[in-house]
Amino acid sequence: MATGLSSAEIGRLQATGFTVLDRADIQLLGSQLIRLRIPPNMPLETARDLVIDAAPQSTADFV
Repeated sequence: MATGLSSAEIGRLQATGFTVLDRADIQLLGSQLIRLRIPPNMPLETARDLVIDAAPQSTADFV
């Protein structure tokens, strides 16, 4: 899950194998919560680091 991602940043993540599973508007934050599926065989820590590298302003955690 991540917040603070632009459409372009989501596109770059999808190009590396991430899949968008769901989006939910968070009006209080003026942002979207993006539910991502990580690429197969990628460790969670690596996936989180890739999201943060793609969008340093984002918040990402995988549960």
